[in-house]
Amino acid sequence: FIDSHAHIEINGTNKLGVNCKELHSIEDIQASLSKRADDTPAGEWIRGWGYNHKQLTEQRHPTRWELDEVSTDHPIIITRTCNHISVVNSEALSRFGLADDAPDPDGGKLGRENGVINGQLFESIHMDMYEFSQYSESEIMKGYELASGEYLENGITSVHEAGGYGNIHFQWLQKGVLNNSIPIRLYMMMGSLSRSREVLERALEGGLLTRMGDRHLTVGPAKLFIDGSSSGPTAATRDPYTSDPEDSGVLYYTQEELEQTLVKASRMGNQITSHAMGDKGVDMLLHCIEKANEISEKGLRHRIEHCGIAPADLRERIKQAKATPILNPAFLYEFGDGYLKDYGERVHDMFPARDLVDLGV
Repeated sequence: FIDSHAHIEINGTNKLGVNCKELHSIEDIQASLSKRADDTPAGEWIRGWGYNHKQLTEQRHPTRWELDEVSTDHPIIITRTCNHISVVNSEALSRFGLADDAPDPDGGKLGRENGVINGQLFESIHMDMYEFSQYSESEIMKGYELASGEYLENGITSVHEAGGYGNIHFQWLQKGVLNNSIPIRLYMMMGSLSRSREVLERALEGGLLTRMGDRHLTVGPAKLFIDGSSSGPTAATRDPYTSDPEDSGVLYYTQEELEQTLVKASRMGNQITSHAMGDKGVDMLLHCIEKANEISEKGLRHRIEHCGIAPADLRERIKQAKATPILNPAFLYEFGDGYLKDYGERVHDMFPARDLVDLGV
């Protein structure tokens, strides 16, 4: 099997952190983190992953103060199951340099209570904090081995690697292949979950091109981030959320910024793609692909990562652009109840594999 969208670094290092995926309350999360803190030297990071606030008894995200109850001697970060949202304690905020009155960054949002940052980090600021707190190189290599083992156990021998954090991610992937920590084949997207435009621009300046490499590691498409997660929800939608008429998601970049980088990448001979979850995000990426098709060589099969909400008009444009949507139907299994609440009737246009196949995509 070939997995067309995976994050081997996150998949592997999650196995080194505290699994919060099956926990049912903030108290349960605190207890699991406290056990890890007891076995971790003071000053070192405590990391948890996989919690879903919609499935917690409290029906909300934890706060910095609740993580402070676990430890003030360790910086703590726990990531939501979508990996677009996290919560950190006061020590982590202090190390990162986030003051209580810090403004919201471009493409992100800081949770607040009574005007004070409450430790909840959304989208770009989450990505930046995760890069700041990321594992050491030796831990990354161990994570590669764990993730690769899981892939192989399930018959997955090739992975389209959709990005880690920062420029060093490319170097780590190459080391992982060379030292056989990654014994599977990789199609490596030129992208980062943090600072995606900056990292991609540096990769392009460095001369990376789609199809470079060998059968063990091949350079894939130039990739950016357009919007947020389907389940957060932070995906960028053309109409407001059914669950919140004041919210329609998060955009990382403007249309002009996307086209400046992705069309340039296409002109250089690269396949292009982006994380595009909401119908607004898919629409914006299709504009880039349509422009790229005017200048790029034939057969590059520009992609749409996730293509989460794709109504009939967007499906027709996907067909006309000969774009390749990379769908995640498994998300419907895990997040479907939340989708019904957040998107209403739009759930019928989410990850629409059958409609796309019938259309000839």
